[in-house]
Amino acid sequence: GLAVERSIEMMVALLAIIKAGAAYVPLDSAFPPDRLAYMMEDSGLSILVTQGSISSALPAFDGVVLDLEAPTWLSEDPTNLGVEVGPEHLAVVIYTSGSTGRPKGVQTTRRSLTNLLWSMRKWLGLSERDTLLAITTISFDIAGVDIWLPWLVGAHTVVAPSQAAADGAQLCDLLESHDVTFLQATPVTWRQLLAVGWTGKPNLQAVCTGEAMPPEVALGITPLVGRLWNLYGPSETTIWSTGAEVHEPTERVSIGRPIANTQCYILDEHHQPVPVGTIGELYIAGDGLARGYLNRPDLTAEMFVPNPFSTKDGARMYRTGDLARFDPDGTMECLGRIDHQVKIRGFRIELGEIESVLLEHRSVRQSVVVAREQAGGEKRLVGYIVPETDAPDSTALRAHLKRHLPDYMIPSAFVTLNGFPLTTSGKVDRRALPSPDLSAIASDQDFVLPTTHVQGQLVEIWKEAFGLPRVSVTADFFDLGGHSIVAVEMMARIDRVFGKRLPFNTLFEAPTIQQLAERIEDPNRKYGNHFLVSVQAAGGRLPIFWIPGGAGLGLFRGGGVLTRLGPEQPVFGLGSRAPDSLAQIETVEERAKEYLELVFRERPRGPYCFVGFCAGGLLALEMAQQVAASGRKVAFIGLINCRYPDYPQGSFDRFLIRAQRLRHQIRTAREQGTGLVGYARRKFADRRAARAERRELSAVRQQLVQSHLEEHDESHNRVLLDSTTEVLGRYRPAYYDGPVTLFISDEEDFMGVSRRLDPRFEWANHTAEQEIRTFSGRHWDTDAPVAEAFAQALLRSIDD
Repeated sequence: GLAVERSIEMMVALLAIIKAGAAYVPLDSAFPPDRLAYMMEDSGLSILVTQGSISSALPAFDGVVLDLEAPTWLSEDPTNLGVEVGPEHLAVVIYTSGSTGRPKGVQTTRRSLTNLLWSMRKWLGLSERDTLLAITTISFDIAGVDIWLPWLVGAHTVVAPSQAAADGAQLCDLLESHDVTFLQATPVTWRQLLAVGWTGKPNLQAVCTGEAMPPEVALGITPLVGRLWNLYGPSETTIWSTGAEVHEPTERVSIGRPIANTQCYILDEHHQPVPVGTIGELYIAGDGLARGYLNRPDLTAEMFVPNPFSTKDGARMYRTGDLARFDPDGTMECLGRIDHQVKIRGFRIELGEIESVLLEHRSVRQSVVVAREQAGGEKRLVGYIVPETDAPDSTALRAHLKRHLPDYMIPSAFVTLNGFPLTTSGKVDRRALPSPDLSAIASDQDFVLPTTHVQGQLVEIWKEAFGLPRVSVTADFFDLGGHSIVAVEMMARIDRVFGKRLPFNTLFEAPTIQQLAERIEDPNRKYGNHFLVSVQAAGGRLPIFWIPGGAGLGLFRGGGVLTRLGPEQPVFGLGSRAPDSLAQIETVEERAKEYLELVFRERPRGPYCFVGFCAGGLLALEMAQQVAASGRKVAFIGLINCRYPDYPQGSFDRFLIRAQRLRHQIRTAREQGTGLVGYARRKFADRRAARAERRELSAVRQQLVQSHLEEHDESHNRVLLDSTTEVLGRYRPAYYDGPVTLFISDEEDFMGVSRRLDPRFEWANHTAEQEIRTFSGRHWDTDAPVAEAFAQALLRSIDD
């Protein structure tokens, strides 16, 4: 089993599994736990390769667990293993949607995968000079091309962050910044690129796959790339079985001819070939066929049938369920499905699986799910319900489905009926089911008018996007039929109207006009006396939540690092206004809980990355404790010059600390040969340089002013800091069973305390694993030029 983040480690793990002679089962941590548990049990996993940052989201596993973040089990031996594997051994088991309510595992052999890869190498002409952008989750079968084809030809692979696949603007940036020469994607992704005004790459080979290529996509993409391919094939025949280069888009794009060692038959209901131009069911045979479905011999026998056109013993062919016909030139057209299987955003979905899960809800008597095509050509799932008594709420239905199904299988709208229309044979007449009344959703009985100028402008944008006469500011984007293409176009319009480029996932986190307006009007979210400052919202990396020094009194202190983390690193700073009275300062646990309210609003799902500076480090540690207790995932905790929780607090201890600090200053002055006066002058010059550095960071400072987070006068800050320090002194964190990275400055003893003890010893009673990283600079000087080097060190630590 393989459950890892998209990273270099993912690629290494995949190659290692194959070289060891094993097969892998990709496990997407975004899937519901019930679905993952079924896949793990059904596949009979003996080993699970994962990462500590996401393992908490996985079901319990009794076998061997290999953690990529704990490399003690790795071998340093560079030689290949003496493993005896043959073409019929498994390479991968891919789970696809199943009509019975449970996913089914497709067993792909090494022969089938090798046949595909060598065919594509010849067809596409890829070489070591190419760069491939990998954007597909490994739980989707076409990811096999992203993974293995570059290894085969020696090409360069760029593993895109998971967020980039859904954001056309980020994809544009990646295509240009890495000079990508090959990209395979579904029609939805190509539409996203067109929607954000992508100008194309003349040296790019583009593959459209996963579902039928719409003519308008072919028309839009063809002039923007060097070559465009339309490739077709189900998981049961190993990713791609046929293909064609698209030169002149026509009304229906051809799926071309078979790849090497592959045969295609178009047959009638008696398994007899149909004449050219006649519609029949497409059957596929050859080396690409999977072994069958794991633990499903009955279904395997039903779908993998004997091949009467072959002279080989045991030859089989796969029933695709797709309607097709041969054109006079020998190429093929695919004309839709025989059954109720659909493809949405490239994912194959058995509508019966969703219907089965809906029927498990106590308020549902009957259910039917259909895929309806919207404006722009993208399909959406609509669920039709006959209730037991009272109609179930759509929110409750979605919550029920999300416990069992991945997000791409959740209907975007639900319609409640007293009964389903029937055909003359007594079956549900799916064509007679009514379309969802979007106008009723947009202007329901709780219709709310816009109250601000921004809300009013957004209402106009939504009316135009959905073609509606009126829209309530409380209507949900997805209930109205919103999908990825509409979202891309809407974000581009918001950028033009408001001059704000919001991340693509903003609509998922703020799906109503009211919520979206709040993001536009105030990107710095507030909660009581606390604020979340959006230093940089865009970027494909895991967001950093920065907890500042002084327990939130000055986000700007130590914040010079935040502006140097690069355009791909989202950064959010947490801070607090000075309370009206010192008595209002709460416990560390309470403040951490309130900070997490802001974090969860910004990013409802993990994993989370917390970095705490000075006293903010203890808040970061407590936040991580609470996140782990809530069942969410913590990917990284970084504590910068953070005192250990047992740091001395008594008056005599403080006297000793001041004495140590003075002794350190005298020793430093003697070593530099400047005397105390010269030492003081240098310190003054350093502080003046730091102040100049702060003045240059106008963008962040302006955000702080808008958020009322600008630092107060020094005397007020000192009183408040002392009181907050006293609160922190009483804090004794619970033992944190996870890794923590400690950053400690090396130019002076931290907070004047001589380092007689190893920091690992000081933190051993509080954390399971500590990594110590030193950096050049003094405690309060992280705004000075050292910030650039430290920012890069922080990014490397997070990557590690």
